[in-house]
Amino acid sequence: MEMTENENSLEHRAPAMTGNKNALKHGAFAEAVILPQEDPKEFAELLSSLHNEWNPEGATEIDKVNSVAMGLWRKRRFKRYLQDHVAILAAFARHRKRKFIELVDVAEEIEQAIKTGELGAINEASLSEKLRGLGDYIKKAFPRKNYGTDTAWLTAIEVWLTDLLQARLEREQEERTATQEMSDELFADREQAFEERIDSKIDKDIKALGQIKTMKAIGIGRRRAPVAIDPPQLTGAPPILIGKSK
Repeated sequence: MEMTENENSLEHRAPAMTGNKNALKHGAFAEAVILPQEDPKEFAELLSSLHNEWNPEGATEIDKVNSVAMGLWRKRRFKRYLQDHVAILAAFARHRKRKFIELVDVAEEIEQAIKTGELGAINEASLSEKLRGLGDYIKKAFPRKNYGTDTAWLTAIEVWLTDLLQARLEREQEERTATQEMSDELFADREQAFEERIDSKIDKDIKALGQIKTMKAIGIGRRRAPVAIDPPQLTGAPPILIGKSK
């Protein structure tokens, strides 16, 4: 029977399994869910290590060892998810902080220009460059032609920027609180509950594996060889003669 594309690729990418073919032969790779960002070789090494540790014999034992492998793999996957999620949150927070500082710098520059009356360096082009993503919005919401003087134009933009910064600051405080709560409580509780559930399943599989091995050791679950019975031996008694007198 031809192997599927998934089985074939995993077999060639899993040199750690060459010493133990039970997992491949019984479809452990075909049943395993390996996500695109995960390394099949890492799973192969884990599976091979467990097969070498428990040396399963027969489909029932192999199934239990494979189940333990999937449990440990799910724990690794969840830890990677948490690490990636925390890294994304941190990167996003740094980005927002940088953008917030940029807005503050522009607002302070406009405020200083209005106070000193030196407005020549600030125009639509320069604001669009400094505010980047907000530049197009400012051109539409605050077109210079709608204001009689540069001071009136920049004052309107300064008021808008101040309100925007205040709103973002308040939202930042709310989101920071939510992130802290999630990190301190929800994340910790979720991680603990998940690991406890997986560990419970692994413990059950290992216990079942031990029971299966014990049953086999005392002769339960193995097909016994038939007992050899010797054929009856002829005694060599004389034949009975009929019709002959003594």
